[in-house]
Amino acid sequence: MRKTGIIVVAAVLAAGITIKPGLADAGPIARTQQFGVGAQYGTTHVYVAAEDMDRFAASFLATFGGKSSQPTVVTVTPTPSSTAWQALTTPVGVVSLFGFKTPIPYPFGQERTGYLVTDMDAAVRDAKKAGAAVLVAPFPDAIGSDAVVQWPGGVNMQFYWHTKAPSYPPLQTVPENRVYVPPRPRRVLFEASSASPMARLSRITRERPARKSGDLAILIAVSGSSRRSARSPCW
Repeated sequence: MRKTGIIVVAAVLAAGITIKPGLADAGPIARTQQFGVGAQYGTTHVYVAAEDMDRFAASFLATFGGKSSQPTVVTVTPTPSSTAWQALTTPVGVVSLFGFKTPIPYPFGQERTGYLVTDMDAAVRDAKKAGAAVLVAPFPDAIGSDAVVQWPGGVNMQFYWHTKAPSYPPLQTVPENRVYVPPRPRRVLFEASSASPMARLSRITRERPARKSGDLAILIAVSGSSRRSARSPCW
């Protein structure tokens, strides 16, 4: 039996990239309003044991440069919980680092990223129309609101919105977010991510790795709306 491999989907939040003719072959995609802000506001979510936070932060920043915010204990879920949290801001991306002191309420801890949106309710509504499932409806936090959605293929993402708009410096390079989904949902994920309120499709490419006959890797690049973000192929 021919073995089909995992599909690799890389969402590159690069500003100003346009669709290249002939690369996107999935047919017409309904467009929505753009609610994404920019690459410097998309955070990678990292969950570690609370006692490992200092060591992770020191190691990560020693590798990529940048700085850490002061750790603080907060509630970031709609149900009672407690976590230590700090932001690691580097020239190549931002990490939201969590060290829960209580059990982590489902589905938190399973999302890969948190993206800033300009309008929470409208972004969730349009993501749902584009095929995403809403795992956690918008809920208030200390500085704004949050929600968790799941894209086709089981890819979780957190949306966040701040009462006071943040202002972060542009990144020197734009991160690449690699998402692995089974082969069957790849078309649905492609259509949902392309039509989502978070990004614009820029290109889709296919590659068969030489070492695994039958495996298929698909790279989908989508662009955010930051006017200040630089462009780079990877994180």
